[in-house]
This record gives sequence, C-alpha cells and structure tokens, in this order.
Amino acid sequence: MPKKKHAFCPSCGKPVKPIRRPLTSFHYQILVISTIASLGFAFIAFLIYRFLIQKKVYCPKCGSKVEFYANPEEYPKKMPVINLMEKLEQEKLQKQEKKQKTEQNESQGEKEYILCENCSREIDKKAKICPFCGWEQGKEQIETV
Repeated sequence: MPKKKHAFCPSCGKPVKPIRRPLTSFHYQILVISTIASLGFAFIAFLIYRFLIQKKVYCPKCGSKVEFYANPEEYPKKMPVINLMEKLEQEKLQKQEKKQKTEQNESQGEKEYILCENCSREIDKKAKICPFCGWEQGKEQIETV
C-alpha cells in the first residue's frame, strides 16, 4: 500500500499542509508540573546516592583521601614530635650561625675603594672600568668633541 503524502481539508475544500494542534494553557501546566516533578525525583535520587550509597573516603580536616585498615593496630606509627622549645632553640642557633658566617665573610672580604677620576664616586680598587660612568681607571682618555 503506497504512503499517503497529500492532505485535503474537507471544510475549506483545498489541499493544505497539515500542522499540529496548538497547545492550550492546560497542556503547558501539565508540562511544567511534570518537569518539576521529574527534577524533584532526580534530586531525591541524587540525595539518596550521596548520603546512603557513596562512601566517605576524604578527611574532614584536610580533604585528602584516607586509607582504610582492618583494625586499629595496623595504623602507621606516629612520628615523635620535637618539643616546641627545642625547635625554637634550633632555629635561633641556625640564625646565629648564619649571621656569624656573613660577618666573617664581610670581615675577610673587606673591599678597598678608590675614587673614580671622572665622576668621583667610590668604586672597587680592582675595577678597571667605573660601573657608573664607564671611565677606564689609570689611563687618560681623550675626549672627542
């Protein structure tokens, strides 16, 4: 049997292109209610999964993943904690050692300074060229005009 493709309206008496019947406000109300209900069911299903099925595997304090053991004796042993005062004393000693080292380096490596012949600023005695003006030390330069 061949497929029927052409539509004819008996009240108009003309061939027409058919359309769907428009929705009324009642139909829209039914659609909105069913959409809200399905979202509600989905939300309830999500809550059931979240609180009853999903396992709790994260630490509440730091948020990292926790490891599970059969009994408490299997927990890793705690590391010994150094007394706070001992820690502070160690830090003070380290700071003092650093200060002493820097003072020794400064006292051993005291630099001798001379004045630049051109700009009269203090520069290192070993420097051949002034870092401020570029003047070569110990040589007279001829200025070009």
